[in-house]
Amino acid sequence: MDALKSIQLKFYEDFPAVVPQEADYGFSIPSTMKPTQWSYPEGAINQIPEKCTIAGDVNSFLRNKLGEYIDYTNAHVEDLASRGPVSKYVLPDGTRGELAIIFGDPLPGIACDLKSLGFKVLYNATKQVIGEVKPYSLTGSLPLVYDLQKEGYDVQNIGYGLTETYHADNEYCNYSDMANGYKVFASIISQLEEV
Repeated sequence: MDALKSIQLKFYEDFPAVVPQEADYGFSIPSTMKPTQWSYPEGAINQIPEKCTIAGDVNSFLRNKLGEYIDYTNAHVEDLASRGPVSKYVLPDGTRGELAIIFGDPLPGIACDLKSLGFKVLYNATKQVIGEVKPYSLTGSLPLVYDLQKEGYDVQNIGYGLTETYHADNEYCNYSDMANGYKVFASIISQLEEV
C-alpha cells in the first residue's frame, strides 16, 4: 500500500487534468490509475503475506512511465513511508521488497468525434426534443463500439435514461425518457434524409 501510494502520487503529478480537451469532452475526472482488485495467499491472521497482487485500470499509453515508477521505487524501497519501527521493506539480512508490473491485453477505449455529421445531428435532435445537450465522457472500455469505430463508422453513445440507476441494483428507466429517445431517433432520421 505504501509503494502504491507513492506511485499514484507520481502518476497524478505527471498526468494532471488536460484542459481544455477534457472540458470539451465533458470528463468529470482526469486520467486515473485505479487499483481495483487485490489478492494474496490465505494465511494465519498473524502472518503478513509474502506476496500481494494488485490489478487495476490505466491507459495503455502509460506503460513505459509506469515501468519507470516501478524501477524507481524498487531502487529506493528503503525510502518508502512505513507504519512504525518494525514495518520495513529492507530486512536485516539484505532482503528487499520488490515490485513488478505485468500488463494484460489492453481494453480498447473510444473517443467520439465531436465534429462529425453523426454528432451534429444527434446534438440537434437532442436539443430539439430534450431542450438541452450536456455531452460528457466516462472512462471505460467498449470493445464492440471500438471495433465499429475502427471500421469507419461514426459512432456516438447516448442515453436518455436515469444516470443514477445505470448499473445499479434494480436498474430501471422511465417510459417518458424512452419515448424521448424514440423522438430523438426520428429526428436523426429526418435530418439525415435532408443531407
